[in-house]
Amino acid sequence: PEHSSGRMERFLQLSNDDDSFIPNFGENFDAQQLYETNWIIANCSTPANMFHILRRQILLPFRKPLVVFTPKSLLRHPDARSSFDDMLPGTSFQRLIPERGPARDAP
Repeated sequence: PEHSSGRMERFLQLSNDDDSFIPNFGENFDAQQLYETNWIIANCSTPANMFHILRRQILLPFRKPLVVFTPKSLLRHPDARSSFDDMLPGTSFQRLIPERGPARDAP
């Protein structure tokens, strides 16, 4: 059990991702990508993303192992929070979270 020193790159190396394969970006791309992989690896940086990935794991019509890497520093950090609006119906897991605030407006 590597609960405190898990390395994401170890799990990524064991994934069955073929770097020479170009996927078909159709309407069911997300579901097909989840179906073809041997497990799901995530680094959730917001509570809303954690909520959505756990909800998606329960609602999938098939079962895949879910490995979640979350820094311990985010457990109690005051800025690592989500609004309940981010967890309402019609919202979903964000693969990429865009920058917000003054750093985005004036890099």
